Amino acid sequence: MIPLTASPKEPDPDSSIHTNKHNHYNMKKGAIKVCKFDPKFTEGLAAAANYKSLASSLRVGFPSPYQQKHAADFITKATRDDGEINRCILMNDQVAGVVSAWRGRSIDPSVWEIGYWVSPPLQGLGLATEAVRTIVEELGGGRLGRIEASVRVCNSGSRRVLEKNGFVKEGITRGLDNGVDCVTYGLFRRGGGRGGKVRGDFVHYADGGLDCFEDYICEWEKGRITRFEKAEEGAGQPPPPRSGGVFTPGLIDLHNHAPQHAFKGTGLDKPLMGPGGWLESYTFRAEKMCCDDLERARLTFREAVTSGLRNGTTTAVYFGVLDAEASKVLADVMIEEGQRGWASKVSMDRNAPGYYVEDTAEGLSRLSDFVDHVVRRGEECDGRVRPALCPRFIPTCSPEMLRGIEAIRREHPGGKMLVTSHLSESVDEVDFVKTLHQGEGSDADIFDAAGLLHDSIQAHCVHCCPKDWVKMRDCGSAVAHCPLSNFYFAGGTLDVRAPREAGVRVGLGTDVAGGYDGSILSAARHAVIAARVCGGDLAWWEAFGMATAGGAEALGMEGELGKFGVGFRMDAVCWEGERREDGIEGYLEWIVHKGDDRNIRAVYVDGRQVV
Repeated sequence: MIPLTASPKEPDPDSSIHTNKHNHYNMKKGAIKVCKFDPKFTEGLAAAANYKSLASSLRVGFPSPYQQKHAADFITKATRDDGEINRCILMNDQVAGVVSAWRGRSIDPSVWEIGYWVSPPLQGLGLATEAVRTIVEELGGGRLGRIEASVRVCNSGSRRVLEKNGFVKEGITRGLDNGVDCVTYGLFRRGGGRGGKVRGDFVHYADGGLDCFEDYICEWEKGRITRFEKAEEGAGQPPPPRSGGVFTPGLIDLHNHAPQHAFKGTGLDKPLMGPGGWLESYTFRAEKMCCDDLERARLTFREAVTSGLRNGTTTAVYFGVLDAEASKVLADVMIEEGQRGWASKVSMDRNAPGYYVEDTAEGLSRLSDFVDHVVRRGEECDGRVRPALCPRFIPTCSPEMLRGIEAIRREHPGGKMLVTSHLSESVDEVDFVKTLHQGEGSDADIFDAAGLLHDSIQAHCVHCCPKDWVKMRDCGSAVAHCPLSNFYFAGGTLDVRAPREAGVRVGLGTDVAGGYDGSILSAARHAVIAARVCGGDLAWWEAFGMATAGGAEALGMEGELGKFGVGFRMDAVCWEGERREDGIEGYLEWIVHKGDDRNIRAVYVDGRQVV
């Protein structure tokens, strides 16, 4: 069992312990290999481990000075088949560290714990990241159970290694390591296949109300439901044990800014636009940092995706960043984490800071490259992740940019690709558009003139007029209603009666970070409040419907998502919590009003359990 190590900045200065055994290292990063131990590694292991700073930084220390007899004893143990996995980290065929896995403290035999260390002179070269990735793969990528790790709170280096490999911070254990606080991380991907069967209570929204299914069996293959019926009606094999809880369709977030998760809850006292406004003070700067640092982008995007999954969001439409390469990382993370959705590269060629704006022609070229990348990656996951076209909004996109984006869509097979943007979002945005496009009409008119209103998801739409709703309905455009961020930035509130009565499809969006809460259930609660503010009466079950079936309809996937039934995708959330005497409907009401990620037992996307 090898505990986690800290990441000292400099080699150990204690000459009584530090030897010259590492003089043969080429300090430039070379070939990294993770392999089984062999007795021939004894001398190299002793040299790599013989650092006082290393011994003192481990969660549970080992001998210091570290001698060849210690290395020999460890290698003898490491080569035994006793259920523990110990691997040697090599760089340029020289011993650089150790990575290990053992059965964790849980009574669940599928739970593994991992630990690792890298010799101080070789830290910061990516060896630990690669070693953890390798042993995670050896353990099945977490698909067969849970993988956990604990590291001292102060050990930022080891924490970054875990986060780069998809581990999610779960909490802090006080005094775990000789009185030192440790952070617990987990990686959990139970259910690697796309087939399965559960028994329990189910509920979905349909035809203006709730359909409840008590004690049903749901069975699926290749991600699609093949059987959905009352448990006692099943023939052949006995039904599986009841899963408990209540299953709902997966939640759908139609508007989420992945790079903005880094600063959600910040700057909500500012106006949206103008010098010193929210966009210039926070948004553009945070997005630019993701463009400049792909590792930062990966960590930020992974937090966006995994936090969504933990909150039951199985499908999301994400804004990426201006840079195509960083936006590709967003699509890659979605595929890795198992979420369904659309990834986009933001387009903007005017009215933005010089550090965060693109040339029109170059931007369109990079957009085309981004689309090709996501299409190729999407084919690897049965189309679960797709590209979206994302003109940020009218103020930052020239007419040439808008026409060029539509041309890229026309070149796509079938001439269809989702477009996502902001439309008539706030008072200052609407006024600015009037100065830029005098006599050209509203945001909806300008998008329609460029061909981009068709088959689009338009966020906010707070200041749309009746003519806009008709145009959006005729173009097949849908609204991503973002009630929380509207309260902060829009200078008004969307009355959802207007688009719904006009026949426009409406779903919900969190709009992180304009909205500080990434939970779609929270968006549903705020939608009810917003409706009351506007003098309307949106029922809680209607808001739940907007979060599920409404999102599916907005995406044109009403025959695949948002409900349970044969042929639908198995995207679902299993909830647990306080059960009430008024049955499934009463339980769902409690979840909608009081539930959060603590009430989620499991999340399924395309038949795979991802939480």
